[in-house]
Amino acid sequence: MNNPKTKILIIDDDLDYCALITETLIDQYQCYFAHDGQSALDQFAAVQPSLVMLDLGLPDMPGLALCEKLASAANGNPYALFVVSGDSSIDTKLKAFAMGADDFIGKPFEIKELISRIERDLKLLKERHALQQSHQEAYQLVEVTMKQASQYSYVMSFFKNLNACTDVEGVIQTFFDAMRFFRLRASISVRKPTPMMLDFNGAQLSPIEANVYETIANKGRLFEFGQRLMVNGKHVSFLVKNMPADDAVKGEVRDYTAAIVEGLEAKLEDLSLRSGMTQAIADLKQTVADISSAINEHNTIVNSVLSNMLTKISSSYHLLELTEIQEDFFTKLVEEGVINLSQSEGALFNTQVDLHRLIKQLEALKLV
Repeated sequence: MNNPKTKILIIDDDLDYCALITETLIDQYQCYFAHDGQSALDQFAAVQPSLVMLDLGLPDMPGLALCEKLASAANGNPYALFVVSGDSSIDTKLKAFAMGADDFIGKPFEIKELISRIERDLKLLKERHALQQSHQEAYQLVEVTMKQASQYSYVMSFFKNLNACTDVEGVIQTFFDAMRFFRLRASISVRKPTPMMLDFNGAQLSPIEANVYETIANKGRLFEFGQRLMVNGKHVSFLVKNMPADDAVKGEVRDYTAAIVEGLEAKLEDLSLRSGMTQAIADLKQTVADISSAINEHNTIVNSVLSNMLTKISSSYHLLELTEIQEDFFTKLVEEGVINLSQSEGALFNTQVDLHRLIKQLEALKLV
């Protein structure tokens, strides 16, 4: 038996628009419709769709308010929220994201783009759900650990763990461990040395969240909107999605997240420098190898030329009818040339030894 089609709930008061969307999606998805806020809530509860397409301009209820009601009615069931609006301003996008939207598209839009983004959003939803299930036991273990240490002692432990990281993936894992300790849901955007964006469960970011990073990653060290806090550094930013309501606790979060981003910055800079030094050492090794090869080739050619020269000169003495004094002069001249070339070869050999010593010093410095 074929698998049932994925359910999509389309909430819009424009009947022509709904008909167009139906014609576009009906072959691949099972489509349901609602034309106002209350019927949308009723349909949502009855259908339990995997994706909700919500137009913000509804007749009986503000679209952003409906976002919040849908989240409450979901009872933990996963779904993707795709917001559609004629207002594509950053303020509207931020408000939609703060209310839980996974994607945003402005009217008018291309049908091909809509289909592509629906497929992507459903794929991300499936990946997040699978990762959430696989990480549930790990989260429970972390929660037990969280109860055994204070906030500030954990910050010290965080820096120690961070110092032991040898790659960007380890840094990100250490960051997420810290967020779980503080009971914070967060995502992270790393720009150096390897660009990547990940959510707290290891999934890719939704398109709208990625857009939020691009928009406010340069808005100062701390940027707070709604129940969210963006913490920005030069090479890394992270977004706390569940800021506490209590002002005192919120102040504590600001304090230790500011310390955490400083640690992340320092470690990512260190990894970048180590990566650059590793590449520089590799390049230097190749250069030394090339020099050695060139010297060996040069020596082979010079020795061959000198050997031929000596043979020809020796065999030509009787033809040139040179005196004994002249023969001795030419012989000594050639011998002096050979000695000078040998001394030059020794200097080149010493240069190779010095370069190898420099490589060893750089490799030792990299390990410090």
